[in-house]
Amino acid sequence: MGVLVLLSAGLAFLFPGFFGHFKTGLINPLLGVVMFGMGLTLKADDFRVVFSRPKNVIAGCVAQVAVGYYLFR
Repeated sequence: MGVLVLLSAGLAFLFPGFFGHFKTGLINPLLGVVMFGMGLTLKADDFRVVFSRPKNVIAGCVAQVAVGYYLFR
């Protein structure tokens, strides 16, 4: 499945006009469906790992905000 994603991304990069007919209004709802599906796979052990390593979570959040600020200022 990952190969299909990388292949599609490569084709979209090389031939952007071919993918231009897709409606951009569908991106947010489809992203929500994907995120909901990923959330359904989480187990209690996944949350235990997050809460047992708060420094890593905080570092990740700070890095995400810093990169976002740097790219979109």
